[in-house]
Amino acid sequence: MAEREDLLLGDEFAAYRARVLPTVHPAGPGLVRETVRRRRRRSATAAAAVAVCTLAVPVAGWAAVGRHPVAPPAPVGTLPPEPTPTGTPEASATPAPSVSATGAQARISRADLLAATVDLPDWPAGAPCASGPTRLIDPKGRPGDAILSGFVGGYGDVDSDGVAEPVALIRCLVTEGAYPEQVVAFDRDAAGRVVVLGQVFRSDATKPESLFSLSVHPDGLVRVEVTDVVRTDASVPDETHRQWRGYRWNGTRFAQTDGPSSFTPPAGTGGTGPAPTTSPPAPPAPRLFEILGSTLDYGAPDGTGTRHGSTTITIANTGGGTVEHPMVSYVDNGTDQVAETEAQGCWNFFRDDGRITCIAQPLEPGGQAEVELPFTTVAAGPDHELTVVVQAGRSETGTAVPDTATTVNVSVSFGG
Repeated sequence: MAEREDLLLGDEFAAYRARVLPTVHPAGPGLVRETVRRRRRRSATAAAAVAVCTLAVPVAGWAAVGRHPVAPPAPVGTLPPEPTPTGTPEASATPAPSVSATGAQARISRADLLAATVDLPDWPAGAPCASGPTRLIDPKGRPGDAILSGFVGGYGDVDSDGVAEPVALIRCLVTEGAYPEQVVAFDRDAAGRVVVLGQVFRSDATKPESLFSLSVHPDGLVRVEVTDVVRTDASVPDETHRQWRGYRWNGTRFAQTDGPSSFTPPAGTGGTGPAPTTSPPAPPAPRLFEILGSTLDYGAPDGTGTRHGSTTITIANTGGGTVEHPMVSYVDNGTDQVAETEAQGCWNFFRDDGRITCIAQPLEPGGQAEVELPFTTVAAGPDHELTVVVQAGRSETGTAVPDTATTVNVSVSFGG
């Protein structure tokens, strides 16, 4: 019986081979190579997946448990914190974060200045603020705080290293009277930390001399306009009581390079200082506004012979109340023509008594705003200054509140 079954199965297999074998083609060398390539690709893909998992898992775990002992990254706009050594073998094996050349040369922002502890130069005699290691404070501070005025004074390559450094007005907050103040230039050290490069100017109530306005040129020249008027209101001293003085960094300190070094004493005093007085002068009242005007640089003339440029007027409200209608007025000089339709930060313009006035947005106490005024001219020079006056308005019609005016002279230069 078994032999009968074996014969039947042999017949079936013989019939199957007869049907199938004609359709089967033996594998040639090309097919073999393609098979090998497919297998290698599958092996490489699997190896790559394993490598990704191997890298991703420790990074995810490191983020989950924290990057101790190395401090986490600092928020944008602040300097990276110093790493805290722990003295353990693991800590010593972890490389400390280093600041790249790009970080050491990075532009210093206002946020950077407020985040840093800087070694402030000496204040004028009698100022309640301390020199040495100091944290600068926004305008809303307390008496004795060193206030970073409502704007960074300007940027210029003061040390000729190819990077523009900030020059700022620092004020000592007092309860009454004039703020002691100093103009300071900042830089970064080799590690990227914000440091004081040098003091450009400081006020002196005994002369008296105080800052009236500030201008920083791109080439590093710092110009300070000084007044010897003891102001008891917001009136503007005339030109006989104002002086422009230029300063440049000489590698060690800021040295005066142009302008007078003192005010001429009244006739008959015979001295080099102010006339003696029987009582100390009354301190000037704080101004309602602190303002800064960036340099107006005209480019090359276009096809019609017209040059274009702009200045940014930065306004800070240093008073105790909201200024509903800040007025920024340009005194028409017949040469520089403001392009009203292209101005930024103005919601209304009007002309009156030789002035073109922009009404800016309301300013809360301690607040600041920027108004960009585009200008055109057909002149080819010379360099000069234009006057901008900021004052509080009673309404949107432009009626000014008395004794609220602050003036800045904007430097105008010609390029191209």
